[in-house]
Amino acid sequence: MWVASIVAVILFLVYTPKALRKEREEGSLMFWRSMPVSDWETVLVKLLFTLVVLPVIASTVLVFADFIVWVLSLLWVPQTLDTTSTVTLWALLLHWLAFIGRMVAVSIVLVPFVSVIFLLSQVTRAPLVVLLVAIFLLNITTSLALGTTALGDSIKGLYHLPITILFSDNPIGTLFSVSAISWLGLMIVSAVCIALTVKMRQTDDFLARFGLGL
Repeated sequence: MWVASIVAVILFLVYTPKALRKEREEGSLMFWRSMPVSDWETVLVKLLFTLVVLPVIASTVLVFADFIVWVLSLLWVPQTLDTTSTVTLWALLLHWLAFIGRMVAVSIVLVPFVSVIFLLSQVTRAPLVVLLVAIFLLNITTSLALGTTALGDSIKGLYHLPITILFSDNPIGTLFSVSAISWLGLMIVSAVCIALTVKMRQTDDFLARFGLGL
């Protein structure tokens, strides 16, 4: 399960920064604009692909590993122990469902992060680097301005939340440990970032993306 989780993280880090940026770099953006698909639909589909399809792809690693274990158990476990063996197809299904449930919790908290990365990818080639630097500077600024690290620690807890859930023994409990105010803030950030991403995708003029075009 840990290996599948790491694969999910790698897929996220590889796909998300380029999901929207790559169509500009390859010139395929004009093709998609000629299709009967709105910018809203395109951005939301890429968001769903990141949060739904990538975890399912990562889960194939778990399925393959479990299948190998099941085959080996059939070949090597003595027939006299078959009745006590826990390596069954039903157990493998439950194992896969447990992983998918964990990834659902991770995907929920990833929504604002994906939204921010989508937005940054419209104006920079390295959205992940920009995001990490921004978080680092925000932590330092709040610490110096307020004389306390309480706010910085809260922010750190939020952006560590996906990884915490991914490797937690109780992912659902960790998910529900987030306060209602934090959820409200995350939803607002997600909605604003998605709306700005759609707006910026609608033009190739760099200044126009910020409302400064003539």
